[in-house]
Amino acid sequence: MDQIKIGQYIADKRKSQSMTQEQLAEKLGKSRKAVSKWERGVCLPDVSVYTELCDILGITLNEFFAGEDIEPADVAEKSEKNLLGVATEGSNRNGRLKKILVAIAVIALILAAILGLLVKKEGYLLTNYIKVLDESTQESRIAETVTTESPLLFSFEVDEEYYSASIIIREFKNGVDNGSGGGPQLSFTGDDKRRGTIAIVTSTMAGNGIAMILSSQNGKITIETGLDEVLRDPEKNTDYVVSLAGQSYNVIKIRANEEIPLGALYASTREEDHFPGMAKTIDETVNAISTAAPEYCYLFSVKFETADTASVIVPDLTGKSLNSAKDMLRSYNLNLGNVTYYDTIDDKEAFVYHQSLQPGSRVPVGTNVDIDVKKK
Repeated sequence: MDQIKIGQYIADKRKSQSMTQEQLAEKLGKSRKAVSKWERGVCLPDVSVYTELCDILGITLNEFFAGEDIEPADVAEKSEKNLLGVATEGSNRNGRLKKILVAIAVIALILAAILGLLVKKEGYLLTNYIKVLDESTQESRIAETVTTESPLLFSFEVDEEYYSASIIIREFKNGVDNGSGGGPQLSFTGDDKRRGTIAIVTSTMAGNGIAMILSSQNGKITIETGLDEVLRDPEKNTDYVVSLAGQSYNVIKIRANEEIPLGALYASTREEDHFPGMAKTIDETVNAISTAAPEYCYLFSVKFETADTASVIVPDLTGKSLNSAKDMLRSYNLNLGNVTYYDTIDDKEAFVYHQSLQPGSRVPVGTNVDIDVKKK
């Protein structure tokens, strides 16, 4: 159908009846702008007004579709053409609609894919995650100013349900774990989200060894390796091939009490040794190291704990004043239990000389610690 031809036909028939656009619009319950669009061929009227419009203009539906007067002898022919025209127009509209819908679907899929990549790679919209910091980040640029070597850097963010974070080192020789796995713990305080940075640094930054550092607004904890003496001495380790491997996943979801491998230092004099990369889980990573069996491996990982799973390391309170001991226990998410006074009842001159739990032992969050105090 020819919209422009139909529009001109509507205008001619309206004018032949000395009718304004406003008057025609009022009869049809439409706006003058709508009538103007029809007559300019911008669009066709709604199907719902076809019959009424034809009655007002004194034309047949066939004449409306044809955009011209039809002689009685030509009605059959014109009807057939109009029918084909309407069918073709409907098909074209359906085709255009399908193309539009397909285009919208493609755009939606592209946007969803981009959003998925951002979530996976950059950590947007995520909570409780560790993210690898690449060389373009401010933290990496700062690290480059204090060392000639490239440390492994990570950022993390956890909700307030998480009570603490621990950093852990495992030492392997020829693929065999020597039984290590403990490490220091940092307790979180406050109601805000807990954010921080984790760094694994080598050589001069760690006294010719390798160290892992976790820092947040609540403080900093560090763990260092007891590297083999040969590896510590640059003059003796010329035959060693040394490699520092970092986590290959850009963003890792943090789950309560699950150990997450972040980096490993490999060293070997054997050409046949294979240095595996970091898997997403600690079990997969340990299995890969055990299978490859490199001469030396120092594996670094981190673990975050919630109130349900959290355990804390008991601090050494010996020699602390009573008030200092209370503050320290509170910072470790532990409770002060019974206080036994030996030779004073004045809290200001009371100092801890014995505690019920062994310093360095690991106990559940909220555990009571009993203390004995006396004058210093």
